Amino acid sequence: MKLLYIKDIINQDFAALEVKIYVLVALYVVAILAVLLDLWSGIRKAKKRKEFISSYGLRKTVKKMVKYLNLMLCLTLIDLVLTLIENINLPFATMVGTVIVCVIELKSIIEKHDQKEKVRDAAKTLSVIVQNPTDFVRILEEFDKSKINETKENTNQKTEKL
Repeated sequence: MKLLYIKDIINQDFAALEVKIYVLVALYVVAILAVLLDLWSGIRKAKKRKEFISSYGLRKTVKKMVKYLNLMLCLTLIDLVLTLIENINLPFATMVGTVIVCVIELKSIIEKHDQKEKVRDAAKTLSVIVQNPTDFVRILEEFDKSKINETKENTNQKTEKL
């Protein structure tokens, strides 16, 4: 059975088209389930740490799911174009997209909270730097001066020992 959507529509083979749509729906459901598993895992971990579960975090999950679904739709469109090629018989692009989404979500589930906190701290530091670039430049200049002075002192100490 070839999954050539466009040819099925042209030939009015709606039974074959129905099977192909079920395959696509299954791929989408798998991607959505991966996101929901990550959400469930995150809520469980937050409860263990006795953290407040906010609507902000839940909205982030919805935004993530929308981005993934947009990706999947684009990949499905690629599959539709690929159906014009005789030897293509599966929605490969959508399958690859589903695997990528599942791998990303699996990594998110496995990640330890400490790793995520380090990333959040780095992002906060970066946002402070972006908001106050002059302060950052001043701190770098002071750091550079202190390193120069430290190098001079080390050089003087080495010269005195000789």
